[in-house]
Amino acid sequence: MGFGIYRNGMNKIGFLFFCGFFLAMPIFTSMQAVDMSIQLLLCLIGIALVGIPHGAIDHIIYMEERQPQPILFYSFYFGLMGMYTLCWVYFPVLSFVLFLLLSAYHFGESQFSDLDLSSKGLKWGLNFVWGCSIMSGLILYNLDELIVLSKSIPDVAQFVIVYESEIFIWLVVVSSVTTVAVLLHILKLNQINIERLLREFYLLILIHFCFYALPFMIAFTLYFVTLHSARVLTEEFDYLRKKRLNFSYENFIKLLFPYTLVSVVGSAILLYLSYVGIIKISGVMLALIFISTLTLPHSFVMNDFYRKLNEKVV
Repeated sequence: MGFGIYRNGMNKIGFLFFCGFFLAMPIFTSMQAVDMSIQLLLCLIGIALVGIPHGAIDHIIYMEERQPQPILFYSFYFGLMGMYTLCWVYFPVLSFVLFLLLSAYHFGESQFSDLDLSSKGLKWGLNFVWGCSIMSGLILYNLDELIVLSKSIPDVAQFVIVYESEIFIWLVVVSSVTTVAVLLHILKLNQINIERLLREFYLLILIHFCFYALPFMIAFTLYFVTLHSARVLTEEFDYLRKKRLNFSYENFIKLLFPYTLVSVVGSAILLYLSYVGIIKISGVMLALIFISTLTLPHSFVMNDFYRKLNEKVV
């Protein structure tokens, strides 16, 4: 079941992730470590070119088939961002944990966006446990790096309490085993075929191996840019091409450009103000707040988007 993009477009994106991983392996696991500034630059380029654009047309995706007043959408969107920002100010550790959980579900929802399961609870559970598997793995395999980084930055040091918890070992095991069990159950219900099942098993193992073998920033950016952001961009383009006459890649890029530019320039200004000391928040903390406050409303929009797509499946 699905809206027809997994077999072709998603296989290509999976292959892109595969190639990126094996190209990165000899570079970032060699005896001579790649300088952190180069790693950061590569990650920023990937996120700016693909990661940020995948959420740059949330307003268009949401309002394509409905006629709400734009003020209502923007009030909802920016209202969520504002409330989450306040949560970061008063409850930073809780906000950080919520961001991890939100990201886990959002990544899982993207991975299985084409599956229209008969049980909504089963679909929600699959999204969440799959996302928990990869997010907890990303943290577990890079605990030492994350703890050292956090302790070196005063306003991020408070998150060490999260990283030092042994819960990540259990989360990786329990969420991975549960993911396998849920997929096998869905196979038994004849809602996926054996080819898709094996592909999901292979991809899950490959993602974990990528997170284990590569540096934290490189591994996450590779996953985020290819398997998540490029996948969403593909879905958005296919959706708009069906809704709009003669819709082209050029039209798509033009739609993506304005809010991508605003986000890139805005984040660059915030990071610069942090760097020169005008904003008394570290660049890492600012990045966490900025990304998480964008992720919250974006996840609501994508949940509605996938619901609309699956309702149209015949």
